[in-house]
Amino acid sequence: MINKNREEPLLLSHILNDFFNTHFTESDQWFGIKLWHSWSKFTTKKILKQTKPVSYQKGRLVLWVDNSVELQELHFYIEELKQTINAYFQKQWVTEIHFTLNKDILKKREQSVRWLKKLI
Repeated sequence: MINKNREEPLLLSHILNDFFNTHFTESDQWFGIKLWHSWSKFTTKKILKQTKPVSYQKGRLVLWVDNSVELQELHFYIEELKQTINAYFQKQWVTEIHFTLNKDILKKREQSVRWLKKLI
């Protein structure tokens, strides 16, 4: 597909992004994908190293944390993190944040993301 104004090919990822942003703006799954993809854009380097989003449903965000000490420390930043995420997406998506140390959840999420990247 060619963009007639620019004479450049449109990337499938841009087409899909526009489609999902138009038709699935209220979807938990779509927000979870956008959150995973954008995680490095609004988190500090320290939080980025310590955490990965693994689940989102109905306002409840679950973050994987790599050790229990950091998990305890992150409890002090829950409100700030919620505000930062919601401000970035300009909507009150996240109402709760929970943490997990379970690596199996992280592995499943990373497999899903790899599959999606191959698709796009």
